[in-house]
Amino acid sequence: MERLYLRRETYFSILMDRSHNGPVMVGSPDGGMSIEDVAAETPDRIFKEAIDIKTGISTKGNSGSYSLTTGDATGGKAGDMTFKIGTGNVGNGGSFSLDVGDTTGADGNGGDITVVAGHANDGGSNDGGSISVTAGHSKGTERSDDGGSISVVAGEALTGNGGNIDIATGWSKSTSSGSFVFTTPNSGAKGISGAFTFTTGTTSSGNSGGFSLTTGDALNGKSGSMALKLGTGNIGNGGSFSLDVGATTGANGIVLIV
Repeated sequence: MERLYLRRETYFSILMDRSHNGPVMVGSPDGGMSIEDVAAETPDRIFKEAIDIKTGISTKGNSGSYSLTTGDATGGKAGDMTFKIGTGNVGNGGSFSLDVGDTTGADGNGGDITVVAGHANDGGSNDGGSISVTAGHSKGTERSDDGGSISVVAGEALTGNGGNIDIATGWSKSTSSGSFVFTTPNSGAKGISGAFTFTTGTTSSGNSGGFSLTTGDALNGKSGSMALKLGTGNIGNGGSFSLDVGATTGANGIVLIV
């Protein structure tokens, strides 16, 4: 970094630079408006310093915050915000990482990540905003060229319980609550449709995790139905259905149908 004194006309700017993939401070003690001449005749007199966009480090108290906000609108819609990584033609595509802060405090929790879609005002036909998470498509022609995966994993714990994953549909004050659908798509011309598996973990001390499927109670109607149905095939035997209770060195498990 070169110190520039303001005793005479100097040049200073902040530019988006491709070689640094971000903002760069550019300064020169020679010339103000004639920076093009300086670049052509004495390029060594132009100094550049890349800017790493992050909050400052603090030894006492909180570090600085960082905010990106589009403006409010009175006669139109608010401005959009887009984070987009460019397309390359060699190697893997660019990655995007969103990492919140750790803490070393004795009573502190790690930082949270909150994603909330926009709310809709009263009046008219106004739906709340949606949230969509989609993995990348694969345009490869080999059988090993798979589409991208989506992984959701709760946090591990050293002495306490591992983190929970809670998924719930929306509540409605005046009509039905939202539906919840798990499905694997139909297969292509070759191959089989995706499998569907629910499994609780094993344990080395105590009972293993339970598994429950329950329909809700009803006050002014009948309770919800539950159906387990095997698909129809046109070759070989029909699909099998197995209900197997756990074995133990003590009394065996019980199957109760009421």
